[in-house]
Amino acid sequence: ADGIVSNAKLAQDIISADTALGATPADTDEFLVSDAGVLKRMDYSHIKGGGCWEKILTTTIENKDDSGPATVDFSSTYITTTYLDYMIIFSGAKPQTNNTSFEMLFSVDGGSSFLTTSDYWFGILGRGADGSTDTVESGGTSEFTLLNEGVGEDSTAGGIIELYDPMNQSSDEKYPMATWRTVSRHGAGGRINNSYGGGVYKGSVTAVYNGIRLQPASGSWELGVFTLYGRKT
Repeated sequence: ADGIVSNAKLAQDIISADTALGATPADTDEFLVSDAGVLKRMDYSHIKGGGCWEKILTTTIENKDDSGPATVDFSSTYITTTYLDYMIIFSGAKPQTNNTSFEMLFSVDGGSSFLTTSDYWFGILGRGADGSTDTVESGGTSEFTLLNEGVGEDSTAGGIIELYDPMNQSSDEKYPMATWRTVSRHGAGGRINNSYGGGVYKGSVTAVYNGIRLQPASGSWELGVFTLYGRKT
């Protein structure tokens, strides 16, 4: 009858995803829709990723009681102009040495070496679950300190680090900035701490910053999952 589409007709118009994707090479910037029985591709590459965080790489350290790496590095293979800003989320991070804080450094040669001059300026406000307040301030050290107190060797820490335009694409300022927030259990007093920090590298380096290193203040890593994300404009 007029205006009625039979089930047989619908069955003819529906094809499997394997058939549709096999007919033409698929693109992750497209998806398929059916328009009056005609299969069409919708391209959204012009909007994909804008303002969103995209996963780049995950580094996992598992049960390295005595043989863990001293650092977790993200080189220029991953820190590129593809993204404007970067974020690192770490969870279950555990140092091999008791009561040890975590540190972050920058590189301008893709991660072959890291800057250790006294140009890392930062501040941290820490609040303990017992109501205590602990602040850390630096007017120039050889690294960023990410935790206001050290982590216990029988505990772990988690946190988020946000890095703003380390490749210097949006301004002429050569001073990379970062903020971070962490939660951890103190290695000496056992207090639970939440810390909030931020800093600027104020060195007179005339190159882009294309490498990031995370490390315990002493010793090596024993456990941890470290994931790097990038944000496009």
